[in-house]
Amino acid sequence: MIELLAMVCLGMAWLVPNHYLPWLSFYNEACAMLALWLLAFSLVRRWWRATLPAPFWAVSAVALVPLAQWAVGLVLYSGDAWVAMLYVLSFAMAIGVGRVWAAVNARESARTLATTILAAALVSAALAFSQALLLDVPALWVLDPIPGMRAYANLAQPNNLATLLGLGVVSVLLLRDQRQLSAVSAVAAALLLLGAMAVTQSRTTLLFGLAIMVVLWCMPAAARPRIPTSAVIAASVCEAVLLWAWPVAQKALFLTGVEALGTRAAATPRLQIWPMLLDAVGQSPWAGYGWLQVGAAHFKVANRHPAVEELWLHGHNLFIELFVWCGIPLGTLLSVAVLWWIRTRWRRVATPESGAGLLAIAVLFVHAMLELPHHYAYFLVPAGLWMGQIEQGLSSRSEWPARWAWPPALAAAVLTVGIAWNYREVEEDFRLFRFESARVGSLRATQLTPDAPFLSSIGAYVSFTRQEPRAGMSQEQLADMSRLITRYPYAPALARYAEALALNGRQDDAREVFNSILHIHGRAWYLQVKRALHEKGIERSPALLEFETTLPP
Repeated sequence: MIELLAMVCLGMAWLVPNHYLPWLSFYNEACAMLALWLLAFSLVRRWWRATLPAPFWAVSAVALVPLAQWAVGLVLYSGDAWVAMLYVLSFAMAIGVGRVWAAVNARESARTLATTILAAALVSAALAFSQALLLDVPALWVLDPIPGMRAYANLAQPNNLATLLGLGVVSVLLLRDQRQLSAVSAVAAALLLLGAMAVTQSRTTLLFGLAIMVVLWCMPAAARPRIPTSAVIAASVCEAVLLWAWPVAQKALFLTGVEALGTRAAATPRLQIWPMLLDAVGQSPWAGYGWLQVGAAHFKVANRHPAVEELWLHGHNLFIELFVWCGIPLGTLLSVAVLWWIRTRWRRVATPESGAGLLAIAVLFVHAMLELPHHYAYFLVPAGLWMGQIEQGLSSRSEWPARWAWPPALAAAVLTVGIAWNYREVEEDFRLFRFESARVGSLRATQLTPDAPFLSSIGAYVSFTRQEPRAGMSQEQLADMSRLITRYPYAPALARYAEALALNGRQDDAREVFNSILHIHGRAWYLQVKRALHEKGIERSPALLEFETTLPP
């Protein structure tokens, strides 16, 4: 019963439509975390008699890195360290839970996981079609369609939806192999999922079929689902045709179309941003910038490169992020470990269940090379469960008793509860802050910063935006503002910090900070905040007006 409840929570992680600032995916990810802990609780009696594989222990050790980086000052806020530590520990826990779950009955556990993923993917596919066709679905539990926007179901992100649909296709392969689906139902489900991928217009889906074919070709025959290779090739070709045909169909149906694939491919900033981030790694090669500090790396080198008109707080590539977060030595070690695990496992998997797990990992890996699925618990948890399934099918000496795993398990539990509890306070305070900023109502916060030690970076941002720049600010206050804009170099935040510097006699530093708006966010944002600075100078401060006249036009 608890296992069933866990699977319901996991499915809801992709279907909950609640997305609120400041953490848009919090409720989806909370469902995934709850699913993990419910599944762990259902296996608690077997846990203490089980053994856990080397990846569990290695990932648990990596979870200490963000904490160490905060201790030495690389990670600027303790909240970032706690959140990063929770995600890494939860990934480790998912590997361990998946291993123990598969030890009970590998075939049944894989079927249960695949069925859950497929059910969520099919529901999401139906939602995607309703959004793509601009159907007015009068339901509280469905996100409204936005004309001109790619379909996103209830995940509110087209590329993440495409990856869920890709995982759904892998689930179809496994369930068909286990004879849980007839040939007709398998083909129907696959076509529905492929069609929904097309309406997401995610370019990553073009690589899913290729990745699946490569992994199928490399893995042992015993691990391959009993699906003809020609069927996989046909599905890949079908997806490519549907992807290119959907914009044409939109025009024929007189729907508001999205940009063509070729147009969006030419407009991608990745080829500009990735060299910038690698340049930033070269500026701090030994230690990097700390976990989750991609924005700090972008901010540091922005003035050395042409403007990309977009702030990146994520690297959109797993390996680049590891180098930015950890520096070259540790980043290389972690990258090699990831590649070593993939290389050794795809040669050793021995069952269709393990093979399906490897295909699911391949889909997520392809996405992680271009986006950031590893930042979402609703992908990390199933990835860990599939990895546990794979590890169960191997004969390895590198396993240790699960009863020794209580420190990482306890730490993950404490962080889960602490962050969830703090987020209640943060979300409410952030909502109040938005009313304050819009001058709606008379209710005001009683303190600058919400009491949320596990989410201190968000609290610091709220506190920063509530403080008006003024003359006579202390060096400590200016240093706090500097830390904040390093972590969150948004255009309004940079402008506010530049104002504070200008009002406190640091004109040159203020100009440099203000000019970084142009290099990071582009000319449109620069002119907008410059105009706002001019108006503020007229209304409140001649010093700001004088500073504004020294800025480039």
